[in-house]
Amino acid sequence: MKIRHKELLLAFVCLIAVAICSGQIDTTSKKETDSLLAKLLLDLPKSGQADFINEFKKMSIEERKSLVEMMEYFSSVPRSSKKQLIQNVDTNYNNIRAAQNFFKKIIPKEYSIYIEFKPPDKYLKLAESVDFWVEKANNPGEGSKQVFREWDVELRSKKFDSLLSLTPFSRDEIQQLKIYLDKANCISISNMDKNEIGFARSGMGKYSYMIFEKPLTNEEIKKFNDGCTYIFHKNNIVLVYGGGAVGPQCFPDND
Repeated sequence: MKIRHKELLLAFVCLIAVAICSGQIDTTSKKETDSLLAKLLLDLPKSGQADFINEFKKMSIEERKSLVEMMEYFSSVPRSSKKQLIQNVDTNYNNIRAAQNFFKKIIPKEYSIYIEFKPPDKYLKLAESVDFWVEKANNPGEGSKQVFREWDVELRSKKFDSLLSLTPFSRDEIQQLKIYLDKANCISISNMDKNEIGFARSGMGKYSYMIFEKPLTNEEIKKFNDGCTYIFHKNNIVLVYGGGAVGPQCFPDND
């Protein structure tokens, strides 16, 4: 059976991604791109190699370069796993708790906050930035109202300073919070819908923790162990997975 064009392209894309991640390709060099073809063929069944070569040869230099650059971008998207999530909380629990305690210390009770620290992004041409959401309850017993929700705000920007002026936080406190999160190997923290500390992005999803003040009761374990969004780990620790706009909506590696 002949390999269809879409299947060839998909195979090419996947193999390019593997090659980039393993350092086999220089995305600026046509020579390296062409020499990669021979390596790619090793991973294809012989019955499909001729069709693959024909499709590859139809691509212009610019098409090959664009495809490789596209795959370089996708290969730069962060990846994590439940195994890494568990390993971090088992070995780094005290630092995670320290980050949570500092966060609680600096937040007045009427505020609900989500903040995620993001590394520089050369594709979006962003320096280090944050996603920053703030809600506030004006009176006791009232629901919180949105103050702002902002994405990709550079930490050294005037916009970030203007957002801080709408919160009870100082720049120094935000910097200290980042230090705590870095020590915890975590990227975000929130007291909005639930108290949650984010471990890592993985594609468009995110692995996180809910860490309670006391060990969970049997009823709480049932609630926070649905095998999709929540997995009860042990004692007071629940593992959390949040899906993105596309991709898995439940733990993709739930074994």
